[in-house]
Amino acid sequence: MTTQSQAPEAYAETARYQRPWYWYDWANSAFVTTVGTVLFGPYLTEVATEAACPGLAEDATCTTDLYVVPAAANLPGWVSGAAMVLAVLLLVGLVLSLVAYARDTKLPYRPSALIGPLALATVVLVLTAPLDPGSVAPYTVTLATIVSAVLLVFVGAVTDRTPRPARLLGIFAWTGSAAGILLFFLSGTNWRFGALMMIIASISLGASLVVYDAILCRIAHPDDRDKVSSRGWALGYLGGGLLLAVNLVIVSKPELIGATTGTAVRISLLSAGLWWALFTLIPVIGMWNLRGTPQSAVDAPRAGIIGGSLTQLGHTFRDLRAYPNTLLFLLAYLFFNDGIQTVISSSSLYGAEQLKFGQSQLIALILLVQFVAFGGALLFGWLAGRWGRGAPSCAASSRGRSSSSRRSSSRRRRSSRSSRSGCSSASCSAGPRP
Repeated sequence: MTTQSQAPEAYAETARYQRPWYWYDWANSAFVTTVGTVLFGPYLTEVATEAACPGLAEDATCTTDLYVVPAAANLPGWVSGAAMVLAVLLLVGLVLSLVAYARDTKLPYRPSALIGPLALATVVLVLTAPLDPGSVAPYTVTLATIVSAVLLVFVGAVTDRTPRPARLLGIFAWTGSAAGILLFFLSGTNWRFGALMMIIASISLGASLVVYDAILCRIAHPDDRDKVSSRGWALGYLGGGLLLAVNLVIVSKPELIGATTGTAVRISLLSAGLWWALFTLIPVIGMWNLRGTPQSAVDAPRAGIIGGSLTQLGHTFRDLRAYPNTLLFLLAYLFFNDGIQTVISSSSLYGAEQLKFGQSQLIALILLVQFVAFGGALLFGWLAGRWGRGAPSCAASSRGRSSSSRRSSSRRRRSSRSSRSGCSSASCSAGPRP
């Protein structure tokens, strides 16, 4: 894997883009906290329960399953069961074959040969599996994560070659925010619509963060990245907490705006999408003239951004065979960080369904976490600058963050390819940022 490093004077020219760069964390963190962490899971569960068991009493349990395709209810149960077993076996086989491939073990096939059957088994499973209403939200997050794991690899390769990264950031951000805004229409029994919009928003968010992290490598010297990154995180906590505080008032006292509780939740979902869209204007406009790497500026017209990116991606995976420890690290980080993601994305649903917390209690709890984490982000940025990244990363490995999942997916994919955007993967995004 090749790497390029910029001269110090080049970073001096791009340092002015750091201030607008900070604001994208402010923009998207509000969506992550209000929608992804607090409101979406419990509210989608209510809508799905109403679709499966209309008029169900408050303390009663719904035992009717839902299906993405209603006709699948007439299929024998072994269809979805077989698809699940096949998908799990293919996934395990893909992981093991990647490890073997990294160690240069002779295989009768390439690991990529498993991707097609795995995708087919996953589609069959999604379309035919019975869904308990309480499981719709976790399944939505899981599906978005699986799709992101595939797509964001290609997004990362394209990002390395795009001549105008800020514009690509805007495309992904506004696609996701549009899906977030449309969550306002999640009501009644249209749980499929809500799940689809959340999947689009989650994938778009992950793609925008791939670009966002790549831009950091262009605008900050390696010695300054911890400081710049921690400031962005801190501003994100602050922005997410501010909108969440407003939504706490709206959901707790919907009568203040003449709305029901359900309408208040939908207004809060709408506000998060609008916040994300509007504040994305600051980084996109502020970094409008930021150029991509010299590598992308030269090669993109000759090879084409898409074609050249796919070629580069193939070279990257082949080069990984020379770095087996890197691939093993990425696989370990996949399971480590997705475990954290599962806990975070399910926390509000668990609080609502098992602990019987109300929406106001959930929002207040996450709000407290946001403002505590604001100081924590700055603290760990200072520790990383003083002692290096290793000690703060180990000390913080067990801490949770309401938006760590969104960062982790993009960072993991970005670490898996060659860093032709002006910095090495290890220096820019190989581990949890403070």
